[in-house]
Amino acid sequence: MSNLATHEFEQAMCLDGHAEREREMLMHAAASLHSPTPKPPAPEAQNYLFDLRLMASVRVQATSRAEARRMIAEAFTAADGNFGAWPNGDPITAEAAMDGTADLIEINGESI
Repeated sequence: MSNLATHEFEQAMCLDGHAEREREMLMHAAASLHSPTPKPPAPEAQNYLFDLRLMASVRVQATSRAEARRMIAEAFTAADGNFGAWPNGDPITAEAAMDGTADLIEINGESI
């Protein structure tokens, strides 16, 4: 191969290498244009505790009013409750205690 042919071959190889590098850079740039922009991190969840006053109607089977009141008082001195689920499916749980005395409103379905 002549010196001229060798020189032309070397230049072509050099251009091919340069063209390959440019093509890789363009592909990388195009890929970065199509990749989604990273979202900022969501704020860290906090844990909040609320003190609520709830009204509840509870039925109890007992042989007397006194026994029924005693059973209610014992059950609600420190009770655990489940109030369904949060939107994410986690259970809504609570600790409950009576605030005062229970008002009797029915006996055997009859209003008092």
